[in-house]
Amino acid sequence: MSSFAQAVSSLSTFAVTWYLIRMMSKEQFGLYSVGFATVLLLSGLISASIGMQFTVNLPDQENHCRAQYAVHHAAAVALVCFGMIGIAVAFSFLPREIGGFDAYLVSELAVPVTVAVTFYSLRDLLIRLAYSERRETAVLKSNMVVGFFNLGALFSIS
Repeated sequence: MSSFAQAVSSLSTFAVTWYLIRMMSKEQFGLYSVGFATVLLLSGLISASIGMQFTVNLPDQENHCRAQYAVHHAAAVALVCFGMIGIAVAFSFLPREIGGFDAYLVSELAVPVTVAVTFYSLRDLLIRLAYSERRETAVLKSNMVVGFFNLGALFSIS
């Protein structure tokens, strides 16, 4: 079941990337790639600092305390991400150039990247919870919804 969920996720990501390569200029795709790499880096840091602790310590929690334990970790992820969004909004008000550095890209990417990090990190935590509770079908359904949403978005903009 988990390998099928991974296949759905990977294929939808591949389809989106293939579409973007074909439709964007090199500069646009480069900007997208920088943003996506930043999303992966920041969400990986959040996953390592909060999600991993959740995964390691959840089995030690009593069954009636697991939901509350999950909510605490989701709140921690949300607080970190909302703090990052606040910083990103501040970056969006930067002047176009600061001491010879072109800050335009930072100001344009900051908010969308941090919003994506927020949703990606919360989804990662929910997937960890689903796997720890032996609910692999929930992960498969989640990946299928994301995959169909991505495909629908592609067809709607083409």
